[in-house]
Amino acid sequence: MHVLSPIQRYMLAYHSPSEELVKHLEHYYCKLAQLGCSVPGDQDYKAVSQNLQKVEGNMEAILLHALTCHQDCHVVQACLDFSNFLCWTKAKGNNYKPCSQGG
Repeated sequence: MHVLSPIQRYMLAYHSPSEELVKHLEHYYCKLAQLGCSVPGDQDYKAVSQNLQKVEGNMEAILLHALTCHQDCHVVQACLDFSNFLCWTKAKGNNYKPCSQGG
């Protein structure tokens, strides 16, 4: 489901979902973010990239909400994993390597 950012922010601010639903969404997206550890050359990289690109906006919103409301190690790790995906898919040029790759 794709929603424009201003609408998404408005809904979260004025018509936010129940805490239980948010907890389930955070758990789902944190598990999904683990796929971001895949790097070019991995057998499943193309499929993983396509799947994560489909949920990129929602992933960013949920992870930002989780970081804002309660920073725990699972949320921070999910953010790092998703950031790895973003480094490989949003980077410009051929010489870029994420920090986790020693470069």
